Amino acid sequence: MKNKYHKIILAEQEIYLLPQKAIFFPATKQLVLSDVHLGKTTHFRKQGLAIPLEAQFEDLIILKNLIETWEPTTVLILGDLFHSDFNTEWYSFEDFLSKFTHVQFVLVKGNHDIFDFKETAILNFSTTMLLEDDNFTYQHFSVEVGEKINFCGHLHPAVQIKLKGKQYYRFPCFFIENNNFTLPAFGKLTGGFVIEKNKHNTIYAIGGDIVFEIS
Repeated sequence: MKNKYHKIILAEQEIYLLPQKAIFFPATKQLVLSDVHLGKTTHFRKQGLAIPLEAQFEDLIILKNLIETWEPTTVLILGDLFHSDFNTEWYSFEDFLSKFTHVQFVLVKGNHDIFDFKETAILNFSTTMLLEDDNFTYQHFSVEVGEKINFCGHLHPAVQIKLKGKQYYRFPCFFIENNNFTLPAFGKLTGGFVIEKNKHNTIYAIGGDIVFEIS
């Protein structure tokens, strides 16, 4: 798995774009992802949609594999960890955290993170509204103006590519525009907002187990 990434340089730092819809900073051993939307399986089932219960564990299995592969000291989640108010899927996440007590999980809260995470009192899990270091800021939403590169989520970006035979395929993507670096939604049960390629942005599409730049 470690061979499957696309390396870029931002602010003189190496960043690995991972096909599992996350990024990794090798210098700081920080894994970053966004828009997991845990609890969406239960939410949909309450609305009468016959989604298998096993779907709620798929994203956590992928995250588990990423942690075991890259061995981060911090996992930073850029908002919308949980889809709505409290439901029983939170207990699955608590159990997940208990298996990685050596990793600090930090949630930069998004618009869907509406229940009180303070009541969980888990030692290796904390929340905030904004993080900042010497080169970057980290939050759920993009910003209009900023000197530093802002890592964010919220949009669930995707890119549509026309292939032979007039067929169109949609791929989740990372994209950079106006000093905002937007991550794709990590969760499987999420839609996508199509980003159009233009001279002001850079788009990295995810196709299977590879990440490639759109020219």
